[in-house]
Amino acid sequence: ESYSEAEQLLETELGLDQLNLQKPVGYTARFSEIMSNDRVDADYYHVQFREARDHIRSYPRGYQRLIDCAKPLKPNINPLAFPNEQFQYVELADLNPALGVITKSRKYFGKALPSRARRRVSTGDVIASSVVGSVDKSAVIEEPYDNSLASTGFFHFRPVSVSPQYLLILLRSKLVTMQLQQEATGGILSAVPDSRLRYIIVPDVPIEIQIAIGNLVIEAHQAKRDAEKLLEQAKNRVEQMIEEAVQHETLT
Repeated sequence: ESYSEAEQLLETELGLDQLNLQKPVGYTARFSEIMSNDRVDADYYHVQFREARDHIRSYPRGYQRLIDCAKPLKPNINPLAFPNEQFQYVELADLNPALGVITKSRKYFGKALPSRARRRVSTGDVIASSVVGSVDKSAVIEEPYDNSLASTGFFHFRPVSVSPQYLLILLRSKLVTMQLQQEATGGILSAVPDSRLRYIIVPDVPIEIQIAIGNLVIEAHQAKRDAEKLLEQAKNRVEQMIEEAVQHETLT
């Protein structure tokens, strides 16, 4: 509930609940746009993408580039250089897309890791899928996964002027995911190159709203951790009761 409230707070502030994007059969692009964007594919100039960007540009409090509030980091490690060192490895399937957290990871020796395991992440970083079909899947790196390795199928962001929790909600917002879809390249498995992140713009939301959103995300993540502890306690208690029942049966 807290996480949904955080998403709703951002959507309301940006007026996304009232945004109706057009889906016309035909549309046009100017030659100057093609030259400045370095893109000639027709889908890039679809009207709904232009309307999404115009919506951000018309935000009363202004806008900025995504890379100005969150620094995108390049792949920063080659695990094959550490063949006998163990690493935690995080893939897309290890994320809980409903809450923006990592739910699990596996340990591998450097020599056994796949070639895409090249992003060493730190607590407070945010990873987000760069694959078109899952651009809304992101997660904040929490302490248990500090120094883990993430796949190059993720973007790796280090917050600069925003909190990790607010950045998480921002990356999952409709206006950002649409831009990521627009900037994707490739054929069957389209993805967004790191070089296209400089074209992503985001609204400059007031700090008090950012804090409120971030606090709701922190509350949601803490509630999840508390629930996991309660579940573990319940499992231990059930195992204890079973053992006691077996011992009692043996004695009688």
